[in-house]
Amino acid sequence: MSHEIQQLDKVAYSYRPAWHGLGKVFDRMMKTADVLRETSVGEYQVEQGLGYVPYDKKTGRVILNLADSKVPAANVGWRTTECWFNFRADLKASDPLALLSPRGVGQQYTIVQNQELCEIADAVISEAGARYESAGTLRNGALVWLLARYPEDINVVGDSVRKYILIYSSHDGSRSITVAPTPVRVVCWNTLSAVLDNKQSNKIEIRHSSNAKDRIAEAIRVIKSVGDNFDQIGKLFQKMSKAAVTERFVKAYLEALYPDPKGKDGKKAKTGHASAKRERITDLLFSRQAGVDGAGMRLKGQPTEYALFNAVSQYWQYESTGRVTEGREKDQERFFSNAMGGTQEDRRSSALQTLLRKDELMAAVTSSN
Repeated sequence: MSHEIQQLDKVAYSYRPAWHGLGKVFDRMMKTADVLRETSVGEYQVEQGLGYVPYDKKTGRVILNLADSKVPAANVGWRTTECWFNFRADLKASDPLALLSPRGVGQQYTIVQNQELCEIADAVISEAGARYESAGTLRNGALVWLLARYPEDINVVGDSVRKYILIYSSHDGSRSITVAPTPVRVVCWNTLSAVLDNKQSNKIEIRHSSNAKDRIAEAIRVIKSVGDNFDQIGKLFQKMSKAAVTERFVKAYLEALYPDPKGKDGKKAKTGHASAKRERITDLLFSRQAGVDGAGMRLKGQPTEYALFNAVSQYWQYESTGRVTEGREKDQERFFSNAMGGTQEDRRSSALQTLLRKDELMAAVTSSN
């Protein structure tokens, strides 16, 4: 089940369905009342306490994801533990679907209910006039997300980039409460996640600790200034769309992103893995494939910096997968990373920062020749 939408999850979208075809589709942008009424976000409360965990009677191992487990029902047992867990309050604790945190969360974990998450979202987006474009839960309620769209887009020489705020959290202890600005290209739904300064990212992360409520108030104040960040991103993309890149620079840039590892003798040892990635991104860029072609992507026939950045984003979003978690497939891992942040976002930020060091890269290439 690569989309992570399971038995108790309900999701909703505005205007168009998601790639998996599941969920309710509205013919308008959603409000908070729509999210609470039409998705599973408003269907349950979370409680905490000592609890039961499922285990395999044959091996004695705890089953971390019962919904995806291949252990026969007859071999699944339940035992009490001294760990604290999060449960769905609408189900009995002994119900396999009630357990939200198979690994436990600890007594210091502070629950932030879904309704409170909606209040955070409302406080963040209300002044900007934003509305929800998608929302729901994953893994039977263990993960919750709200995606809000700002009314105005960023225009990069005719290429439309929408402005979003992604708000998500978890009840299984795997994710902090996160509020993050996300620019998305309409033509291919490519999440750019461009961060202008790695040291001062506008992404706010709040741990589920005793001061979570205080930090939420702080996050709301900080994230309201995200409009300025989007303005800077728009200006940067405009500038990148007017700067052509040569094949020589593309080669140097991709080698900086995907360097060949060094062997025992300290010299570079070529590997098919790194080389294949560089070749695929180069092919995306110069063959003018969907997603890296069109307005702002070419200048007098040559690809632009904007096209190069989009080629990298296109590859990471749709083709690349990092380490795959046990029990998942590659497309499942890719979806989860793109939907809930993680290494993909960090990579795109690194790609942008590397691209902005254009002169430094070319100087290095020149000195090595």
